[in-house]
Amino acid sequence: MQQAGCDFTPVPVPGYGHQDCLIGKHLDPLFERIRAFLDEPPRGRGARPVSEPALLAQAPWMGPMLLPDPAGGAYVLGAGADPGRGFPLAFVLVAVERTQAGFRRRAGWPVQRRYLDTTPVGDWLTEPLPAWADDFAVTHLAALFVYAGTAQADVPDADAVDAAVDRALAGMDAMADALPPGIVDLGWRQADGAALRLALGSCQYPAGIFDDVPAYAAWQRLVTRCADPRRRPHALILTGDQVYVDATAGLLDPSQRDERYRKPYEHWLHQRHVRDALRRLPVYTMLDDHEIDNDWAPLPQTAPAALRARNAEYRRFGVEAFQRYQRARATTPLWFETRLHEVEVFFADTRSERGCRDSRTAALAPIMDPAQHAALLDWIDRGAQHDRPKLLVAPAAMLPRHRYALCATGGPGTAAAAVQSDGWDGWPASWQAVLARIADSGICGLVLLSGDEHLGLWVQARVQRMQHDIVDRDVRFESVHTAGLYTPYRFANAQRSDFVLADDFAFASADGRYRYRCTLHTRVFEGAGFTFLELARSAGSSWKLRVEYDDGSDAPQRCGEAELS
Repeated sequence: MQQAGCDFTPVPVPGYGHQDCLIGKHLDPLFERIRAFLDEPPRGRGARPVSEPALLAQAPWMGPMLLPDPAGGAYVLGAGADPGRGFPLAFVLVAVERTQAGFRRRAGWPVQRRYLDTTPVGDWLTEPLPAWADDFAVTHLAALFVYAGTAQADVPDADAVDAAVDRALAGMDAMADALPPGIVDLGWRQADGAALRLALGSCQYPAGIFDDVPAYAAWQRLVTRCADPRRRPHALILTGDQVYVDATAGLLDPSQRDERYRKPYEHWLHQRHVRDALRRLPVYTMLDDHEIDNDWAPLPQTAPAALRARNAEYRRFGVEAFQRYQRARATTPLWFETRLHEVEVFFADTRSERGCRDSRTAALAPIMDPAQHAALLDWIDRGAQHDRPKLLVAPAAMLPRHRYALCATGGPGTAAAAVQSDGWDGWPASWQAVLARIADSGICGLVLLSGDEHLGLWVQARVQRMQHDIVDRDVRFESVHTAGLYTPYRFANAQRSDFVLADDFAFASADGRYRYRCTLHTRVFEGAGFTFLELARSAGSSWKLRVEYDDGSDAPQRCGEAELS
């Protein structure tokens, strides 16, 4: 206070805490002393002048976040400005290198400046990575917002912006094992390339007042793994429920759009360990129910009009917020295909395109639109033409089946029972069509990735196609369902008993020509954390899948390997 040039008078109040001095009992004498102090004339010293430059460069308040753009094949950075600083004047990307004193701009590399005076960005913007960032010589770049200082500033020139950036970089702590906020690590491109390594996660329940450390422990472990080039993932896949817009299950959930669909993203993207991870790895995201509303699905026409209108509004707001904060661009549909190293990947949207269903219509209700369904079946057919691994990513688990989606006798699920499931088996027509196409195509090397159940499940499955009781197609595949990142409420978490872990069931094709038999065995992994996958070539042309369910315990039984066939 003295260094700031402020007048102050300490007034001890024995037995009172800081809140007691404002809202406690018998405070009249204290308030009189406060009034007398405020009425005193200044003591003549005055505040010291504040020497703040005209422009300030600061790290993003949310993010930065590395986002791939499947449409363009490039990467963008998502970042959020500091609401306490006012509207930013510019957003800057610059190649940097570490020094003993901090960081500095790399000599000879251009600076990408985006002036924001005529381009309102609100609380979040996305900026394409510059072409020079593709050079592997660039291992780090700084992403900084530039704000006006104490004085109002017009559109700044390049020299003033660069000077502000230099001041910010010089003030950054250059500890060997840490990255200051705003520094983006591009080392994932140079990680050991002998295999494709992925981190898989879902279901990040927000922390409360007392549980911030356990809530984000999984993210801290991910950041630690990124420091080892031999273990560092090449990408992060989040299958849904990255935020919970309905964190109190309807009890105290906000109803206003801003509070419901913006604040959860602010909380998530401002969290330190989350930010540390998202600027070290490109992140591929999918949307699930808690980005919209718990177990969201369209309501049937028999529902009251007001409920259907609110339900549709929740979907629109949730999808818009997801596209804004979790995607490189706000495009529809949400599903897409891409390629990671040699591996073909289909990201399926099993949430926002669902059809209406009830006990009478569930047998034929689709889990996705016809366009996505056709694209997925076509992707499976094309995947059968080569022996490289293929990943089908979806928020909902395809296997194992839920016990409560079976009829009372334990036989095949009926339409009435199917509505109890929020997974693939709750939409029998779509589910069986995909399983049938897997068998029909003869695809090899298929791995399904999913989340949502708050329980780790590794399924080794086999689906056979039979005609006149003769097997003419036989396909084996893996299904890896990640545990939740932080799911502290046991009543909301799936249990072993919810699933048919060792299963053998049959169904017929839609035209009745074929009959299919699916058998499977499931390993269960409890705990919370990311699931790490490695796809590597083994002897000859075959591939091996390695799976590690990370809960921080380093228990060997939480790892396993399988040959893909």
